[in-house]
Amino acid sequence: MPTIIVGCGTIGLATGVALYTAGEEIYLFDINPHRLSEIQGLNFDNEEPEFLKQLEIGLRDSRIKTCHLLTVQESSCNYIICLPTPSTDVSIILETLLSMGSALKHGDFILIRSTVPIGTVRNIQSKLLEATGKYFLVVSAPDRSVEGKTYSDQFTVPNLIGGIDEESRRRAKKLFIKLGKVVDLGQPENAEAAKLFCNSWRAATFALSNAMALIAEDHNLDFHEIIEGTSKDYPRFKIPRPGLVGGPCLPKDIKMLIESEADASTRAFLGVFESEMELEHRILQVAKKHLKEIELDKPRVGVLGLAFKGFPTVSDARDSPSLNLAKSLMDVFPSIEINGWDPLKVDCGFDGLKIHDEPDKFISECDLIILGHEHPEVINYDLFNIKKGCQLIDLTGKYDSTLNKESSLKIWSLGRKNA
Repeated sequence: MPTIIVGCGTIGLATGVALYTAGEEIYLFDINPHRLSEIQGLNFDNEEPEFLKQLEIGLRDSRIKTCHLLTVQESSCNYIICLPTPSTDVSIILETLLSMGSALKHGDFILIRSTVPIGTVRNIQSKLLEATGKYFLVVSAPDRSVEGKTYSDQFTVPNLIGGIDEESRRRAKKLFIKLGKVVDLGQPENAEAAKLFCNSWRAATFALSNAMALIAEDHNLDFHEIIEGTSKDYPRFKIPRPGLVGGPCLPKDIKMLIESEADASTRAFLGVFESEMELEHRILQVAKKHLKEIELDKPRVGVLGLAFKGFPTVSDARDSPSLNLAKSLMDVFPSIEINGWDPLKVDCGFDGLKIHDEPDKFISECDLIILGHEHPEVINYDLFNIKKGCQLIDLTGKYDSTLNKESSLKIWSLGRKNA
């Protein structure tokens, strides 16, 4: 029985290759021919060598095939939907399934891997039945991998499933048990809620840490020292280090939960958003104050670390905190010059940023430097050869300020004492 991946982004491709290693025959379907060409030529960045190795073997052995058109299969098929859902409008899933037309047969298995509002799967099953007269086995099995470990997590993170009926859940378990543990949550709404709750909880814990860091700064305290000392041999205060939340999942998923549910039920999560906005505002004010004080017609800004995080290492710049800060500065200072570098090749996708292959080409002339993430090459970069009076904004809180005792570098570091 073939398994057809609909949508070959990071999640779809990782899911398909993982199932291939478990013995499935995989078809990778995407309407973007450029994406299919990248896959066929292995011409894209990925930090997981085993994933690239298995993809190459599968393509060579024709057990992984790419296709931009779907045809009717003789037997029942597994369709795994891995389409992006950046907002509560997830009509792209239903529209895609309807556009597949006669390729879908009565009794086909449709698994929604995308993150969706609670109730989406049941609504899709009902709409498909109404439009086609065919009954499909529809299941929610949201991906829960961490970017940078998207492929390896397919085998180690338990797959949550929730289906329209018992047969749909049986099919889902039969498919995913080949990768590892499967947790049957019963109805699809449980699985949909589980994904949104998990990411919203994570975003909330980061927001609490950031809020405490702001209070610590108000009192000129080092929040990192407080965390380290208080949590020592005290398990009831395990808190993440402060840092702006970025990337394609956490900010989007908590927003999806807020926008798709009753206001009274989501006030706490709305507070998470407001707290993060205050932190972003505080950091922007530090940068603006410095650039206004130096009174240059064309100030130069350097961004070290363009991806949204540095560990696990990723090349994804979606909702990157450092780039969001750079864009905000461009709005305030239209003549500003932004130069950037990342240890990996990153596609940032916005005008006004000049990307370099090494920071030495621009860093010594910068008036403001932003450390964007915790990749070792970023937080350990030698900043001795910098312009006099340059301001460093460290979004990680990990830069070792003792390295610059003899330097005129001004340092603002998240969660640290900042004069």
